Parts: sequence; structure tokens; C-alpha cells
Amino acid sequence: MLPVLLILAILMTAISSLVISESNRDIDGHLTREALELRLLAETAVDPETGLEIVDPKTLLELYIARTIPDPNETMFVMVNGVPFARTTDTPPVRLDRNVDFLNLVDSLSEAEFGNWPTEAGNARYLIVPVQDESSRGALVTIIFSDLESAPIQDLLLRFVLIAVASLLGMTAVSFLAAGRLFRPIGELTKLVAEIEEGKLETRIPITRVKNEVDQLATEFNQMLDRLQESFDTQQRFIDVAGHELRTPLTIIRGHLDLMKLKPSESESSMAIVDDELQRMSRLVLDLQTLTKVSQPEFIRVEEVELELFCAEIQRKIEAISERAVSVTTNGGKAKFDKDRMAQAVLQLVENALKYTNPKDSIKVSILNLDKSLEFCVEDSGEGIDPGLELTVFNPFVRGSKTQNIQGAGIGLSVVSSIAKAQGGNILVSQSDLGGAKFLIRLPK
Repeated sequence: MLPVLLILAILMTAISSLVISESNRDIDGHLTREALELRLLAETAVDPETGLEIVDPKTLLELYIARTIPDPNETMFVMVNGVPFARTTDTPPVRLDRNVDFLNLVDSLSEAEFGNWPTEAGNARYLIVPVQDESSRGALVTIIFSDLESAPIQDLLLRFVLIAVASLLGMTAVSFLAAGRLFRPIGELTKLVAEIEEGKLETRIPITRVKNEVDQLATEFNQMLDRLQESFDTQQRFIDVAGHELRTPLTIIRGHLDLMKLKPSESESSMAIVDDELQRMSRLVLDLQTLTKVSQPEFIRVEEVELELFCAEIQRKIEAISERAVSVTTNGGKAKFDKDRMAQAVLQLVENALKYTNPKDSIKVSILNLDKSLEFCVEDSGEGIDPGLELTVFNPFVRGSKTQNIQGAGIGLSVVSSIAKAQGGNILVSQSDLGGAKFLIRLPK
């Protein structure tokens, strides 16, 4: 603010100087016109009594002073032989016709002269015009009190300065308040970042009603924290459940290893259980690896696939993992997608259907090549999923109430969903016309 005030002071000083200078030029121009009018009168005036030309200084000056009406802040008087004898009818703030020093100055001049004289009313700008003949000498003295003349302008400038300073102070106060309100969210943001470093993800930045760019930034930051909190919570649950799922087979393996030490005769049966648990751990680790690789660029490798051949490959792999009859159909054609990842997803859905249905239930796989999308559908005639799980069943480690006695970690559907999303698609679950669950993966073309 100080630099602005300094600039304002310099500017006002310069303006005041220009105004005073212009006022002085106007005053000098007015005084000059008075002198010219006196000269004109001297050239043309005649005595009203005799009709003769006036040549007497006293008569000329007396006639001029009688005809002149001074302007505001102006006064005139005339001198003859060093003595004032007539003046205009105004009432000046200072009577210089009574000032001995000024009168001596007037009496001493033989040529016209401009000058300034200090008075109690400020500066007095004067013009002295001597008039003389062979027998007498006189002078016309015109005085304008220049400080009084420029006082209105000076007062206007002063008011302008006061208004400008008051406005500046007001704007500074408003700016300070506005800046405080504007940057308060940034301060909250800084404080919040420090708290986040301490692990406090639940804190949020208060949003004002102004709805400016800073509020928008705070809103975006809060939304980022929401996503971060959700990701952190999911990760924590992921770690907890993964630890539990891995700890269970490890406990079983350790128990059977101890049993084999105590009873070597039980080694064959124990080794079969250990091998089964190791395979379960291997599948769990592979699924976890799949979930962690989803965001990597090389996770998806798109290629053109012949759907008839793809279905034949799916059929062979299903026959390798189960003796149950599974229908695999397609309307044919070619499409571009990641063949290996989609085979993994379809087989995962088929494995789930095999685990959660009875041997007599039907399982159907269909791949439809549509105009704008590609649909991979796996449905069965089993009991379906629990009501209310349609939106959460694809989250990691989510399992229904009907799966408690069935081996699994609840990661398979999450892997399938990740494979679909990685290719720009999605997966939906609904009631199948066969009576059980229907899982539909839809990929855009």
C-alpha cells in the first residue's frame, strides 16, 4: 500500500503544480489585458467637460478606475506623485494601498512590472503600469490575490486526495478481507496436507458459499481424499483378508507337517492335503498378482480373434477341468480383444458356476458379436446370488451366504471385473432365464 500512496502523493504534487502554473498564466493574462485597456483608454479618452484629449495622468487614471469593476480576488488603486488617491469599490482582504513598502516600490518604477507580494491572505500577484507626463507621474496598480484565486482548485484537489486515500484504504480493507476469505481454503489445504502426512485421511477442507476457483480446488481435493480413503480402506481390507486367506492354508500345512513327523504312516494322506493347500495358495497368489497388474499398460494385449476358434478353445479348457456338460455357443465373426484375458475371465465364471451349482444344473456360455459391442455371457440354473449383492459382489473378498462351505477367497469375480474394465467394458449380474445367476461381460468395439 505504501508504494501506492507514494505514487499518489507524487501524482497529486505534479497536478497541483500544473494547476498553479496554469492559474498563474491566467492571472498574468488578465493583468496584461488590464494594462492594454489602460493604453487603449489613454489613446482614445477625452475630457467630458472640455472635449479635449486627456493627457493628464491623474485624470486618465481616475477615469479608468471609475469605469472598472474588478473581478473576485482582484483590486486596483492608482497613485499620483507617490500618493494613492483612488481605488476600486471592492473590499480586498489586504489593503496594499496602505502598505508603505509596497507604495515605495510602486513609486520607484518607471516601467511596467509583474511581481509577487506576500500578504496575510497569501501571495498577491501584481502589475504596476506607470503613467506620466512632463509635470506629474502616476501609476495603475492591479492586484490579484493568487492564493485565494487558486484556493477552490486547491480545495478540490485536496478533496480528491482525501477521497482517493479513503477509497484506497477501503479497497485495501476489502481486499484484505477478500484475500483472507479467498486464501483460507489454501491454508486449510496446507494444514490438511500436513495432517495427511500423519495418516489422518478423514479430515476435509470446509467449502464456502462463494464457489470460486479455490472452492473448486478444495472440492476436487476433498474428492481426491475420498477416493484415497476408499482406496486405503479397500487396501487395508484386502491385506487383512489376504492375510487371513493365506494364513489358513499355512496353518493346515504346518499342522500336517507336524503330523508327518509324529506319524510317518500318515505321510501319504497328509501330503495330498498339503499339495491341495499349496495349489489353493498358488491360485490365490496368481489372482492377487492379476489384480495388481490391472493398471499396467502391458496387462491388456488386443488382437483380432476368430470367435468360432475362441469358443472351441474355451470348450476344450472347460472339458479339462470338469466332466460336466457346458454349452458354449457364438454367432461367429471376428472381433478385437485380449484373447488370453477374456479366456481367463470366462473360465473363472464357469468355475464359479461349477462350484456353486449342483451337478444336474445347466451351465451355458454364449458369445455374441453385436454391432457396437461384444458380449460374453455365463449363466446357470442354480440358486443364483444373494439379493443385495449385485453391486458389491465384484469387490475383492466379497462372498455370499451360500458360499461358506465352498472353498474360495472371493477374488475371482474381482479379477473378472478388472479384466473387463481394463478393456473399457463392464460386467453385470442378473437373474438368468435358466433360473440361476447370469454374468454378462460387455466390451465396446
